[in-house]
Amino acid sequence: MRLLFYGFTSLLNSLNAQDANCIVANIPLPTGFPFFPFIGYNDLVLTSAEADTLNILCANG
Repeated sequence: MRLLFYGFTSLLNSLNAQDANCIVANIPLPTGFPFFPFIGYNDLVLTSAEADTLNILCANG
């Protein structure tokens, strides 16, 4: 871990020495979040009663 930190710090220092402008961000994939419902637009087939129940459950959190 320390070697990774040193390499990252070295990279940032090199960029800073050259007056480079940059943004460093770590944006995770939405599918990696816990409790993130990822269902394709046509992957879920429900009856009318099942859809009503799902809507009630989702509305209540």
